[in-house]
Amino acid sequence: MKKRSIAIATIALGLLALSGCSSTKMDSDTSKAVSSFKSHTQMKEAFTALEKQIDSGKKVNRQAVHAKGFNPTKTAVSVINYIDIIDKFTANGNEVAADLGAKPPKAILNCILKGKVCTAYHVNVTNTASIEKPHGSYGALKSTLDLEEIRHITIWKFSVIIIFDGEQAVYAQVEESIEPNTTITIEKNSALKKIVRGISK
Repeated sequence: MKKRSIAIATIALGLLALSGCSSTKMDSDTSKAVSSFKSHTQMKEAFTALEKQIDSGKKVNRQAVHAKGFNPTKTAVSVINYIDIIDKFTANGNEVAADLGAKPPKAILNCILKGKVCTAYHVNVTNTASIEKPHGSYGALKSTLDLEEIRHITIWKFSVIIIFDGEQAVYAQVEESIEPNTTITIEKNSALKKIVRGISK
């Protein structure tokens, strides 16, 4: 029993020595789309204000849309042409036809009938943050020794389409809105567990 305890203690001390050679800073990974918005709330509020202006019939030009943050040079924006708009908003292979019916909204229909002057911004921003957050000092020790890794993964997404007739925005719609949500994952070092279990036999 004494030999077994000494062996386990030796492994622990060895791992502590190895961990001393590396940084004990917790690991974090972030994946962010290019965006002028710092949060889901900020982006949603900016779009809601823009959508209300367009729906009210107020003239909103391309520069005004850019000023709201939906600028291809600052945010993840794909510029699509009228053919892609037709595919998207008509019954033949359309993503949103079930919601709109076979006939697109009048503003879109009038736009696509004009051909090349009808364009759109497809804005798609997804942010993911994965941060290692051990629980308490014992959890920090286990993380340092690679015995256990507890990660908090937070994801949010906001996707919209803005349609332009020439330089005027005539239609805006949210495609997908996912509020920030966090999941917690726990990963244990099974290899080390097997070593310790083998010594304890």
